[in-house]
Amino acid sequence: MKLKSIFIFIILLNPCISYSQSIDSNNELDTQIAEFVFQMASNPNFQLNEIPMYGGDAITELQKISNDNLIIEIKSMDVTREEALEQAIMRGWEFFNSGDILTSIKGFNQAWLMNPGHPEVYYGFGDYPGMIEEFEGSILIFKSLSAFL
Repeated sequence: MKLKSIFIFIILLNPCISYSQSIDSNNELDTQIAEFVFQMASNPNFQLNEIPMYGGDAITELQKISNDNLIIEIKSMDVTREEALEQAIMRGWEFFNSGDILTSIKGFNQAWLMNPGHPEVYYGFGDYPGMIEEFEGSILIFKSLSAFL
């Protein structure tokens, strides 16, 4: 219960969490995803924690510190990093299935921060743009899932 409460608090009240994933500039698909995410980050209607991968490279030093603090907080809890990851994914899907897509992406972003290579995170990332009628972004992210096969 403590873990669920902490995730709800972090997801709902911490809009400055952000993280930049290293992009393989030689991989055209990664470059296209990075461009899509950056385009979303440039839209003032979105906070960075409402964009897959926290908006890519569009983060500030304060947001990097916030990310580091989240990881430190998770390590201090009585759960493994894998348990915290699974909890974040589960909460992302719960919010998504209840129609709260903005909060769902925050859960998937936190899961991505804990493990950027977890395929289920990309399923959440891929569903999200389609829900806001950014279908091109969904297609790009779903294509990236082939790397996990």
